[in-house]
Amino acid sequence: MGRRKKPAPVTVGYRYYWDIHSGLGRGPVDEVVELRVDDKTAYMTTSNEITQSRAIYIDKPNLFGGEGTGGEGGVQGRMEILMGEQDQMPSQMLVNLLKGKYNPALHQIFNKINKRKRDQARAEQEAFFHNPEVPTATVTNSDLIPAFRGIVSTVYSGLISCYSAYPKKHSYRVRRTHKGWQGGVWYPEKCRIVLQNTALNITGLTPEQEQQARTIHAMNPAHILVQCATDSSWGGKKAWSDLDLDSYERAADRLYDEGFGLCIRYNRQSSIKDFIQLVLDHIGAVQYDDLQTGKLAIKLLRNDYSPDSLHTFTADNGILDVQDDDIGASDANPNQVIVTYLDPVANKEGQAKADNLAAIRMHGVISKKVDYKGVPTFDLAARLAQRELEMSASGLMRLKVIFDMRGSQIKPGDVYKLRLPEREIEDVIFRVGGIRNGSQEGTFEVTMIQDIFGLSSANYSTKPSESLHIAPDYSAKPIDVAKSRLFELPYHLYPILLSEADLAYLKPTDCRIGSLAVSPSQLTLHYDLLVSAGGNYVDNADAPFTSSVILQEDLGKYDTQLKFAVDGDYSGLADAHALLLGDEIVKIESVNFTNHTITIGRGCADTLPQVHNEGERAWCYLLGFGADETPYLPNETLKAKLISHTAQDVLNETTAPELTLTTIQRWSRPYPPANFRVDGVLTDRILDASAFTLSWAYRDRVIQADSLIPHHQASTVLGENVEYEIQLLDGQQVVRTITTKAESFKYPDEAKVDGEQFNAVTLYAKEGKLKSWQGYHLTVSGAMVALNGWDYRQAFEMGDSYLNRYDDSDMPDGKYIMLRSAMTPSTEMYRRWMLTPGQYQRFNLAYKVGTYSQRNGLCEITVQHLVGDVVVKEFKSGPFGNYPKSEWHNQMVDGAIANNVTEIRFKISIPSSVTNNAIAFKEIILRVGKNE
Repeated sequence: MGRRKKPAPVTVGYRYYWDIHSGLGRGPVDEVVELRVDDKTAYMTTSNEITQSRAIYIDKPNLFGGEGTGGEGGVQGRMEILMGEQDQMPSQMLVNLLKGKYNPALHQIFNKINKRKRDQARAEQEAFFHNPEVPTATVTNSDLIPAFRGIVSTVYSGLISCYSAYPKKHSYRVRRTHKGWQGGVWYPEKCRIVLQNTALNITGLTPEQEQQARTIHAMNPAHILVQCATDSSWGGKKAWSDLDLDSYERAADRLYDEGFGLCIRYNRQSSIKDFIQLVLDHIGAVQYDDLQTGKLAIKLLRNDYSPDSLHTFTADNGILDVQDDDIGASDANPNQVIVTYLDPVANKEGQAKADNLAAIRMHGVISKKVDYKGVPTFDLAARLAQRELEMSASGLMRLKVIFDMRGSQIKPGDVYKLRLPEREIEDVIFRVGGIRNGSQEGTFEVTMIQDIFGLSSANYSTKPSESLHIAPDYSAKPIDVAKSRLFELPYHLYPILLSEADLAYLKPTDCRIGSLAVSPSQLTLHYDLLVSAGGNYVDNADAPFTSSVILQEDLGKYDTQLKFAVDGDYSGLADAHALLLGDEIVKIESVNFTNHTITIGRGCADTLPQVHNEGERAWCYLLGFGADETPYLPNETLKAKLISHTAQDVLNETTAPELTLTTIQRWSRPYPPANFRVDGVLTDRILDASAFTLSWAYRDRVIQADSLIPHHQASTVLGENVEYEIQLLDGQQVVRTITTKAESFKYPDEAKVDGEQFNAVTLYAKEGKLKSWQGYHLTVSGAMVALNGWDYRQAFEMGDSYLNRYDDSDMPDGKYIMLRSAMTPSTEMYRRWMLTPGQYQRFNLAYKVGTYSQRNGLCEITVQHLVGDVVVKEFKSGPFGNYPKSEWHNQMVDGAIANNVTEIRFKISIPSSVTNNAIAFKEIILRVGKNE
């Protein structure tokens, strides 16, 4: 497991907890929908979740960025919503607050109390914060604590921020249509108009919460006007009998059918008269005292009449005079109307625009802005914009007409025809705007406006204004595994991260890891590096995202110019000094952003030049990475998760993908030699196995420290206790190992063994028991590849029961097999190797045979080539046996392999009986090769 030196605690800030009582407004309300803090959703309900007094648990501790760098914590705690019902009593939480008593703490420290008290405290904490009920308190008259009836309020206890003691602005989205009426809601069937905002981008909610958020419960404006007129506390104090309820019912039906609902608040900052006029302006209506009934009535200004049925006024039936007229000059009238509305879902203002395209082409844009803040949707705002445009752009005629007593039947909002030949007005439709007594007795002065007040049934604004707010997506997203990685820190990073004293303190077995990642979104700020060394995940680092690019084309082993493409943030490339490309560190010599090329020095630090494929990511790792300071042991398998942070959210640990790494003690390993050549050439192939020279340059991690020296540069120094190990390999078997401190090796050397065969050569640096992390692997041209090593315990495919196996000194070097006396001339015994047809063209099958202690017996060897089950070629050898000494005799069969051969067999047979353990075999090895 990893070991970690526990640092001394450092105070970097404080969490702030408040108990606070807040008033929202008059109550009760139908429903509380959403709580926002700093205009960020802290709690979103589901349908009908909060329709009466109850408590909720707000669990958004990272709403303002959490406790990491740049964050300001969040909100977390218990909130009681008190609806202000008529029988409401003070809650215990409210009484505690007003009496100065502490509610249970959200984050208690339990380690200094005994287990019984600790369990009791935790139970009290759980019961307090997660109980949806609102316990009432017992109060006496002397307490002087009101119940706060008729007021919607909240009582909160918990976390309000971190680092900053100043609380963020709290705002609430509530619905009220049916509650708060005196004597019951009027005409409840049409009181609520349900609308939807389906266009807004909403993230981070469940489907039920999203549906709740998108649904708008608007109030029928006719009902708003009725309540304004009748409420005895803040309204007009009229009785219902003082209203022409039939006219209001007709208006309510029409507004309901139009989907014309309003979300508008009366906060008593203006008079109730001004508020009523604001509602009338929204819906296009007039409210007036009916002179015939003496009741308050309403009339919607709509295209709800038949022109042929309208009464016509002339000078012969009531018109005495036309004192004034006014026709708007169309050239100066607005040809564009922008309506500003308030979207309750986004809690943002939006705009809808209507254009008179013909007038704009003639006169340019003449814009008019109108605020209708009670309108909750774009569609409704667009229809109002079209209404306002038609009113403004039509050059409406306005007349002040004097009527005799026959005008006493005229009501505000009524529609009539006027026929005034002297003014060239023939049956033009006018609507009554206002009525007052004339200057002479028995006359009425009526303001009449050419009618165009009908609410447009279609939306002519094809799209929202460009200023329509689109809420940014602050949800934390998982970091793509393909765009992140773990790596064990190489030695050259330690002098950068640690002082000389800390570096000297490290143990050779200490292993540290780092992480690299591309940001999953533009609003993601940083991430936490969580690591598990077999137990729970531990947050070990607060990490920045790392600039990177990707290869636009393949990169050869010794190429020094890299073609790159952009994928994510690459802003740091100009200041980067090195790239981590796969498992190779390269030094940046220069960057050409025009051609998207980087000139690089290959194979720096403890890495060697490698081949890289198009699409591979190159990391500017020196500019920033997640550095885990925990020292781990070698060969530990570590798991890591990268937890992304935004300003409002932190990724859930369970949704983060997992990265893995096994430590290798990288920082303690010697650097491999550099500038490696075969016969003076940069290559990974030996052309002539009989004679070749290997040369290289010294590298030393301690002397080089944080410097990056490319592969092709000359030697630094040979590290203390460092030597170079060359191995000659035959397949997986080591033929011979050579160690040297020189800068070259020449073959054949003095230690060459006659007959040694090898098909590969490796070169590594070695310091004590540790080899360099990377090394050179050379192939030998024309060399055979061993398909097997010798293992005397491996069974023959046929006749294995007639073999004995020994590892003793009866035969030289041990590890051999012997024929049993039970074997007969008819016994079939062979070992076989399967081939891919055409893969190899040559073979060499070598083996050793001997006689033990002059025992009698002969054997014959047949090497067979088969295609399927058919023998197509045989190589017979022997007889072997009856040797005078217990020693080995080297044998070999070689030749060509036909393209269709699928199997080679080594077959042992006897011409007659043999003495038990008379004949022995060792090192039966098949080598194959290709024609050069």
